[in-house]
Amino acid sequence: MHIAAFSFLAVWFSGQYARTSYWRIAAGLLAFGILIELIQGTISYRTSEWMDLVGDAVGITAGLAIGLLGVGGWSVRVEERLSS
Repeated sequence: MHIAAFSFLAVWFSGQYARTSYWRIAAGLLAFGILIELIQGTISYRTSEWMDLVGDAVGITAGLAIGLLGVGGWSVRVEERLSS
């Protein structure tokens, strides 16, 4: 589930930002994943599993790779079509 969720987020943000910002997307999403795991460790009914971060990183990498393969900038293209 982590791979799917973070892939979706990476594809979403790759549609919003230029390729030169992909490293920022990766860093921000990875920081978000770390924060989630740290918070889960403080909640009694949740567990913090560091392998979840591996899933997050795989998802981020896959999502940004999809962005690099041509999906990146999708939201800009949609806005241009809607405004014309």
